[in-house]
Amino acid sequence: MKRVGRAAGVPRLHAHLLRHTFATNYLVKEVGDPLRLQQILGHTSLEMVRHYVAMASVQQNLLERRASPMDRFAAEQSSPRHARRVQPKRQKSLRLVR
Repeated sequence: MKRVGRAAGVPRLHAHLLRHTFATNYLVKEVGDPLRLQQILGHTSLEMVRHYVAMASVQQNLLERRASPMDRFAAEQSSPRHARRVQPKRQKSLRLVR
């Protein structure tokens, strides 16, 4: 598994990472509910599933923020590519007339 992970560019690939990814995506993509996830993963209590629900809600918030038109607009406005260059005003040189 480690060799496959390195080849794929995932340096710390392990079975539990795949399990966590599955559980989080299961909840984020609303494939099923936490009780069904508990059955699939073989947990005896909902305590561990509660961790996956918390991770899924964070992931969902990140996805929604990325998809929000206002957040995209704000990100574009704050990026250096779209920032206007403001040149300092030149001061007129003063000549002293004698």
